[in-house]
Amino acid sequence: MKEQAQKQDGASQDMKKDGQDKKSGGKKLFKKLHTGKWGGWFSMILHAIAVLIGGFLPISGYYMWWKRNYGKKAKA
Repeated sequence: MKEQAQKQDGASQDMKKDGQDKKSGGKKLFKKLHTGKWGGWFSMILHAIAVLIGGFLPISGYYMWWKRNYGKKAKA
């Protein structure tokens, strides 16, 4: 009886250990999408371009807003 209980406890510990060490498929996919490594070098280039555009848009928008509100006023 004790041997069977110990075998079952050992098996359940092994299952817990294996389940904790592996990442789920969703986490791997999201990490690949976030870093741009989902489709090889071509996707990494597209990802880099998208990141540059995404970083530039707020800066250019703020610049246009600043010029519109605080730029030199034209004499009429």
